[in-house]
Amino acid sequence: MHRLSQEFLIELNEDIRRPHAGETYTREHAKYLLMKECNINYPKNIANTEEKEQFDEEIREIKRTFDKFILISRILSSGRLQVHNGYIFSVPYYACFQLHTSTSIEHIRPFFYSEKPLLEGYYSMNENKFNSIIDNIHLLNVLDNLKLSIPILYFTHCYSATNLFDRIIKLAIILKCTMLANCRDELKYRLNLRTCNFLGKNVSEELSIFYDARSSIVHCGDISNELYKKIKNIMQNKYKTNIEALFYFLQEKIEPIIRSVLFESLKIFNNTDKIKNYTQLNESIDKQIITSISN
Repeated sequence: MHRLSQEFLIELNEDIRRPHAGETYTREHAKYLLMKECNINYPKNIANTEEKEQFDEEIREIKRTFDKFILISRILSSGRLQVHNGYIFSVPYYACFQLHTSTSIEHIRPFFYSEKPLLEGYYSMNENKFNSIIDNIHLLNVLDNLKLSIPILYFTHCYSATNLFDRIIKLAIILKCTMLANCRDELKYRLNLRTCNFLGKNVSEELSIFYDARSSIVHCGDISNELYKKIKNIMQNKYKTNIEALFYFLQEKIEPIIRSVLFESLKIFNNTDKIKNYTQLNESIDKQIITSISN
């Protein structure tokens, strides 16, 4: 360990140290430690361009493996699954790095604070979930297609959102990129029709309220009292304050819909030769809707 640079050790110590009085944000302790044993072929001659590029690609592949594991975990199950830094320990190479799924440490917290703390809900791992992650991680291989990567990018950004309105905008972009791909008019109607058909269940009320909330934020800078009443009503009036009702509405109603849309669409992109992006998927959904109406 005496070989490790002082900067590397400082970064590691900052991640694993206990919280202390006077900090400006709440520090969370990691519940799970994700590890992977790898063979790293460090260049014998660092000036050799071919050896260096092979080495860099091996490091990138390690990072991609962790990103995919975290991402498919998030798609399959709810819970604020967060990661900050990753570390590589080897001889003679060592590194501290961030992932595409990383969240800055000051934004990793178990609650959102309004009139009172609103619990985000921890991610719970068990054997069945772990096996499901391993069985489905290959679905992410199609994300090299840029059109598919954009909704996944915003899904990842939802885990770093610092307020509910920011989270709503990011969730809305995901729906726009997926269920409304290449759609210019009748957006709310088509969103409801396509999503309900695609998922095989009626989620039109939830989506209508969410779409109106997004529009109210973008065009009016706030959510109207009338919409808050609808949100409270769909949440069975369990929550007294507007923000509390909105918080759990997103967590319990909207995020599960978006997870289902992403997961089901990834399965189709992997298993169907004729459907490789969301425009083609929506064309297929529209045909199914027309056929069902005609019959």
